[in-house]
Amino acid sequence: MDDACFKNEIIHKILPVSKDLSFNLKELENVLKNNKVALLSILHTSNLSGITFPVEEIISTAHRYGTLVLLDGAQSVTHHKIDVQKMDADFFAFSAHKIFGPPGTGILYGKKNLLENLAPFIVGGETAEDVSNTDFVISPLPDKFEAGSRIIPA
Repeated sequence: MDDACFKNEIIHKILPVSKDLSFNLKELENVLKNNKVALLSILHTSNLSGITFPVEEIISTAHRYGTLVLLDGAQSVTHHKIDVQKMDADFFAFSAHKIFGPPGTGILYGKKNLLENLAPFIVGGETAEDVSNTDFVISPLPDKFEAGSRIIPA
């Protein structure tokens, strides 16, 4: 684990899958019941086995314990109809090259209330709406997370 994990008292746990490579909901429930879990990050479809996990059940279980869920949709986005609202996913992410987009870009869906309360981890570019010598004002969504160079003509 990196130093940031230790400074913020973040504990990283890996849930084992069952012998048949299916997702073990009982194991998830045990971990959630016995630990304060802020975020469950889980893949939607495995690139190793091709198995698609029962994400609606997983998300429902996590939410019962107050745990947010980030789904990695890299393998599922081109093979399944994705309905983040039906799944009740808090966050859903995938890289654009998985949908034949440009390498180095990606997509992060997040529930609006969660994104509004999430602080940007890098400030610059579009993240700052107003800047002075002593302060800055964070831009509203989606610009608050656009820390790179502003969009400029080539």
